[in-house]
Amino acid sequence: LGGLVHFVWGAFSWMVLPWHNATLNDLPGEATILHVLRQNVGQAGVYWFPGMQGAQQSEAARVAQEKKHREGPIGWLVYHPQGRDPMPKSTFVKGFLIDFLSALLAASLVAASAPRGYVGRVFLVIALGLFAALVSHAMQWNWMLLPAGYTAVMMADLVLGWFLAGLVIAALVRRKA
Repeated sequence: LGGLVHFVWGAFSWMVLPWHNATLNDLPGEATILHVLRQNVGQAGVYWFPGMQGAQQSEAARVAQEKKHREGPIGWLVYHPQGRDPMPKSTFVKGFLIDFLSALLAASLVAASAPRGYVGRVFLVIALGLFAALVSHAMQWNWMLLPAGYTAVMMADLVLGWFLAGLVIAALVRRKA
């Protein structure tokens, strides 16, 4: 049930609340950029620029790469050359399974640690959501230079979702006498 609550929260958060769309930007010059990508990038993958492969080969290549990095632009791109349906059923099924398994893990940790009282059990699940937010989104903000606004929204979404799931998990997983 905690996984279901988190799944429903995710749908509400992304489809009703404006905060995610406020942190995602359309790509200016999209048609031109997509044409260049189709012509030059054939395989799905994560690409970063400026590239660093050559910087590991010689001192001169490292210096040149550092210069390109300082001058910009810098970024990374998650790329899939083939299109697909915007939201196939498989995405929802996988999303629900991830939420279900996450809630099962959270419930198992609540049961194993047996925090005292309902509030203590809810707090433990919130702490798990905060932990997930820190080790995923905060780390990407630091290392992959994701914007602070985007990171804050993603972290808040995670913590709020696990707060709601925690309300359910804490009600169902209780201390044995």
